[in-house]
Amino acid sequence: MIDNSDSGQQIYSKIFHFTIGTQPSGKIDIKDDIKLVKAALLYADRVKLYSITSHFLMSMKLGDINDEQKLKYLERVVPFLTSKQDTRIFLNGFKRYKNILKNKYPSRSDRNYLIEVRKKISELWAIVKQKAIHMAEEAKFSCIEKAIRSGLVELHTFKKTNNDETAMDFITDCMIRASNSSLLDSTVPKMKKRDEQFIQEYWDGISNLVSDSTTYPLFDYMTSKLVETGIKEKKIKISESAINRGKHSGLAGHLLQNLPLFDQASIDEILDMLLK
Repeated sequence: MIDNSDSGQQIYSKIFHFTIGTQPSGKIDIKDDIKLVKAALLYADRVKLYSITSHFLMSMKLGDINDEQKLKYLERVVPFLTSKQDTRIFLNGFKRYKNILKNKYPSRSDRNYLIEVRKKISELWAIVKQKAIHMAEEAKFSCIEKAIRSGLVELHTFKKTNNDETAMDFITDCMIRASNSSLLDSTVPKMKKRDEQFIQEYWDGISNLVSDSTTYPLFDYMTSKLVETGIKEKKIKISESAINRGKHSGLAGHLLQNLPLFDQASIDEILDMLLK
């Protein structure tokens, strides 16, 4: 049974739907995604996940970009993955490579140099690709991916940022943050500017979701606190019935996440149980 927040009528539905919202942290960290998806799968018939991090991991296409695009991201990432000396060598080499490409009639030695640099780009990209895959594996993204492919969980597509360039920006920024390099401070302003683009779309969706009468919201701690603040400051308009739904789903999520042995149950085990 679902309340219609506009008319006050109650709509009876056979489908019990949860929508999860998790705030991006700037790192490849989806612990809250996994925790809340497990809770929602046990309690709901269908689940929708609003997660910037899972969205970008799902759309990550590290092998489907050309050398020019690879070079763009390597120039950003290499200083955080190699020594200062190697970085200087690579960046100077990349600069010469780009200058040669501007020449319509490169010399034989320049053509040979292009071949060598393309090999180096492939080698460095393989390292970056492996690092990204390793970060996704460490975060246990395969659990979320399996839940999505099962059809029981729908991953929200952030339309304004649904492109390869933004996905690669996000992944490379996460790599840079994870490096803990002393160079990190110099890149923070640019990363924050990129973050604002997709965080704004996340919050637009969450703000609308709060008053959606067809689903129960289930948020991580940070999203819950910010939504609470938005409601108190009247930046988010919400009906009484929507408040009740939020309280109910929050309680349900808390109870389910704290059941005995719940943390030991994997998403795979829950899916196997549900799909039997």
